[in-house]
Amino acid sequence: KDLITTIDLDLQDIVHEALLRQLEIYEASFGTSILMDVESGAIRAISNLKKIKNKKYAEVLNYAVAHKVEPGSTFKLASLMAYFEDTNATVEDSIDCKNGVFRFRGAPIDTKDSYPMSVVSIKEAFARSSNIGLGRLIQNYYNNNPQKFIDRLYTFGLGEKSKIDLHGIPIPYIPSPKEDNWSLISLPWMSYGYGLELTPLDLLTFYNAVANNGV
Repeated sequence: KDLITTIDLDLQDIVHEALLRQLEIYEASFGTSILMDVESGAIRAISNLKKIKNKKYAEVLNYAVAHKVEPGSTFKLASLMAYFEDTNATVEDSIDCKNGVFRFRGAPIDTKDSYPMSVVSIKEAFARSSNIGLGRLIQNYYNNNPQKFIDRLYTFGLGEKSKIDLHGIPIPYIPSPKEDNWSLISLPWMSYGYGLELTPLDLLTFYNAVANNGV
């Protein structure tokens, strides 16, 4: 096959050095950084670094496209988009964030927000990255039909294997109510990015589609 690359060498150098600097500051085990052109989706820079001996970093694995991780709070955008697609809600509607401490049904421990809030708009709950606010929002609406939430995520393309033409691309993991490990806590945990797995490229592609008016 022909080899086609969209990498910009100047941008590649900047992205690589920026990633290395942050990994060294936080002494992280590994990290990845991808720079994507919004309009075309072309990857202009990509860097993957893993800690090796003597606190040095080297390119060992293409974490960006071959390593699935829990997306955490970055997944809240997908959850909110699903909610808005399936309801008549707006960002100005309110949600009770329970002053930053709440135990979801079936959870072994309390969920705690780093920025405690009570009743606020959905917009503010999202801006402050409230796990409780987003979790309660999704649980309250989809609790009787969690598959509807899962199906909506698939319409965003989040359950599809990346179409990038490289070897070893994994299929994203989005849990289903039909699985044996599904529990009362699965739905709210999913809403703020836990219990599911995507590659960094999967998540970036989703965000890029939002920035590019759905394309």
